[in-house]
Amino acid sequence: MKNVIDRTGNINLFSRIQDIKYAKFFIGVSSGLSWVAWALGKPVVLISDCTPSFHEFQSNVIRLGGKELSAIDYNTPKITSVEEVISALKAIV
Repeated sequence: MKNVIDRTGNINLFSRIQDIKYAKFFIGVSSGLSWVAWALGKPVVLISDCTPSFHEFQSNVIRLGGKELSAIDYNTPKITSVEEVISALKAIV
């Protein structure tokens, strides 16, 4: 894919933050890097199939995922499809 950075693996945090800082948006799960992207003001496409939304930031985010989860209800979340992610990206690009 053109203009996509694959930074999987053992990369130091400072390098990851630099990549996010200069990115147009960030796609990820509810993790520390999603929070970094949000703090840097980047639009975030958050694949949120296993975290209650109240554990996540509430602005500058497109949240994709299963049903609204409560603090104790983690049973059988819906899996986000590739098509849902692509559709969300089209909304911000």
